[in-house]
Parts: sequence; C-alpha cells; structure tokens
Amino acid sequence: MEFYTAKNDRCFKALYMQENNKDILKDLLEEVLKIKISSIKLMINEQTKENVNLKYNNLDCIITSDNKRIGIEMNSTNTEFYRVKSACYIFDDYSHHFQKNQDYDDITKFIQINFTYQNSCSKDIYKEYYLQNDNQERFIENFLIIEYNMDEVEKRYKKNDIKFINNNKLIISLNRNLQELTSLSESDERVKRFMKKIEKVNEDPEFRVYMTEEEKRITEENTIKSIATRKGFEKGTKENQINTAKAMLKEKLDINLISKCTNLSVEEIEKIKNSLWRR
Repeated sequence: MEFYTAKNDRCFKALYMQENNKDILKDLLEEVLKIKISSIKLMINEQTKENVNLKYNNLDCIITSDNKRIGIEMNSTNTEFYRVKSACYIFDDYSHHFQKNQDYDDITKFIQINFTYQNSCSKDIYKEYYLQNDNQERFIENFLIIEYNMDEVEKRYKKNDIKFINNNKLIISLNRNLQELTSLSESDERVKRFMKKIEKVNEDPEFRVYMTEEEKRITEENTIKSIATRKGFEKGTKENQINTAKAMLKEKLDINLISKCTNLSVEEIEKIKNSLWRR
C-alpha cells in the first residue's frame, strides 16, 4: 500500500489543517521561524471544514499566531507561474485582512512559507523575500515570504549532513517514508508525534479513496494533454510539409524530389499540384 508523504499537498492539508493536529503544526512553525509560538488558530473556511480533501484555489494552510498571519504552501511540482500564484495568495490575504479590520496597522505580520520542489531558480536551501527597493529599503515592514528549496534539503539529507538534519528534522520529515521517519524520530518527540499522525492520515479510508480518485484524474488529464500535444505537433508538421511542397511546386521542381524533401507521397503532391492549378 502506497504511503503518502506530506510532500503531497492533499496529505499536507489533511495532516495540518486539523484542530487535533495543532501540536505538530506548532512544532513545524517553530522550526521554520526559529521562534516560540504560544498559540495557533487555524483559519478554515466553511467549505474546508466540511471536507479537508476538497481542492481550493488558496493556500494549503493559513494560521494566525501572536500577531502573525502565516500561510503555508506545498509546491510539490514547480511550474513557471508558481511564484505568481504564491504572491496572489499573500497579497489577497493582506488586502482582505485590512478590508475586514478597517485599520491599516503594521502590527500584524504577514508571512508565507513555501516548500518548493523542482526549484530551478536557486541552489540556496533557504531564502527570504521582502517588498523593498535596490537599496534594501522596505516599502512595508510587515511582509515576508520564506522559501525552502526542498530539492536541496533532500540532497543534504541523503548526504547525511548530521548538523543540518538535526536542525531541520521536521522539514526533512515532510517527504519521508515510515522507515526513514522511525530513524529520524529517535530521541525526538516532535518527529514521533508527526509520524503517528501521518500514519493515521494514511490509514483513513476516506483519504485513500480520495487519493486514488485524484491520481486517476491526474493520469487522465496528463494523457489528454499528451495526446493533444502530439496531435498538435503532427498537425503542425503536416501543414509545414504541405506548405513546403507548394513552394517547391511553384519553383517547378521535380515531384519525386519534392516527395523526398517533404516525406509526402507522390500522390499527395499530385493532389496539392492540382489544387494549385485549380486556383
């Protein structure tokens, strides 16, 4: 039976967007932000309350804690527009917060944490982004995007970088199987808690049914895209062959030579020739 790690955003949301799992969310945030967190409130909309397995066009996890609004996004596959999408999330949350409160305070800190795989933009493990100019003068002080390059995290883990592993166990745990989690959890109660709860998610029949249907849907979508791309290429290739044949016919070149150059049959070229004459 396949074991789903928190790299999968559906598993991530089912794991962390639960009231009874706020302890492991607190553990993760403290490791990422390097601060102590006293309390956490999950910002769950009514649709998500009904079913955490539903997919919505928003962040995987949104939390308020100690004058901070924290969003978390798991980017398991990199797309050329993922940063634009991530920016939309934090700007939308920023805007709606002030519309709701009708008070432009700078006390509330807006933080977005991105765990990104297939990140070809950088080889750095960790980066912070602010809204500022070339002189590093910040336009606003209460805005921060944190990005973890998870491919580089994986490399450090596989190289058995002990210091890095000990400082980032929960981040590393996001994409570990049970055997690896067992090893990481030795003398670490945080990883033990995480392992216990991700096991429970994987054992949930409703979650597994959803994942099976989701994988089937993704496979079908990818197949349709592949067929459409192939047909588009074939159509484009055929059109290019016909246009080349027409140009060569206008130069009164030999039909057999045109056939060799275009990979069109002599019969096809004769039809193209006749269509040109009819004009």
